[in-house]
Formats: sequence, C-alpha cells, structure tokens
Amino acid sequence: MKGIIRNVDGRKRVLIPASVLRAANIETGDAVGVYLEKDVEGNPVIVLSKYESGCFLCGNPLNDQASKINDHYVCVNCVNQLKAGNP
Repeated sequence: MKGIIRNVDGRKRVLIPASVLRAANIETGDAVGVYLEKDVEGNPVIVLSKYESGCFLCGNPLNDQASKINDHYVCVNCVNQLKAGNP
C-alpha cells in the first residue's frame, strides 16, 4: 500500500482513508488502540491498531504480558501451552 498524506484539522483530527481501515480489518464500530512507539532512530511513531479485548485463542481478558502473534493478541497461558505443544 502506498503512503497517504492527510492534514491535521483544527480539532487535531486526522481522517483515515477507508482503504487503510479495510487493509487493517477495522470496521465501523470497532475499537482501536492508539499508542506511540519509537523507530530505529528513536523518533516517535503513532501506531493505530484494531483493539482486541480478549485472547484470540481462548477469549480470556488480556494483560500487559500478552503477545502479538500474526496481528492477534494471545494471553500468556495460551503462549505457554503452544510452546509446550499443547494446543
């Protein structure tokens, strides 16, 4: 996907093109997470992702130890089970 440039409006908002939302599998009404990361040079990067409130595999609530695997969040318990070979 090519980069798309958008201006910040007077209310500090940015319109995200529908093509970008579709590519991220974000639909109307979905919750999204917005957070900052740093690139390899230490510059801040805004990250927007579809918010998942539970583990992709078991549905249990996630905590700060969840892992992101193929764009899905997985709880520690499921990660440990996968590592042990117990699906």
